[in-house]
Amino acid sequence: MKSIAKTVADEIEKRYYGANLKGLDWKGQLEEAKQKIDRAKNVSELLTAIYVMVDKLKDSHTHFLPPSVNIKLKYGFEAKPIGDDIRIYRISPNLPAEKAGLKVGDKIVSMNVGIGSANRE
Repeated sequence: MKSIAKTVADEIEKRYYGANLKGLDWKGQLEEAKQKIDRAKNVSELLTAIYVMVDKLKDSHTHFLPPSVNIKLKYGFEAKPIGDDIRIYRISPNLPAEKAGLKVGDKIVSMNVGIGSANRE
């Protein structure tokens, strides 16, 4: 993520329309972002460190768009909306869902994917 922050900072420094970057200490902003990255506890905090660095320009034409994420979490179940509910329709053997006791037809009422827990009915 530090590499992405540096690339973003370098591109802005090279291409930004105002040579003085609105008076910001741009190298200092990059270092601050790197420190936040070091302290980050999750991907959201990593991306936010870079977003905040860019946002300090307060420029409607300069934004940080994070790279797309191609991660598929494998909890061992598949679910889909059925009416107003989200129901489990497939359980994979030997994965966390089966070990936790989820069953086909269970209704998912909430999820916290940051921690990896779910509540069901």
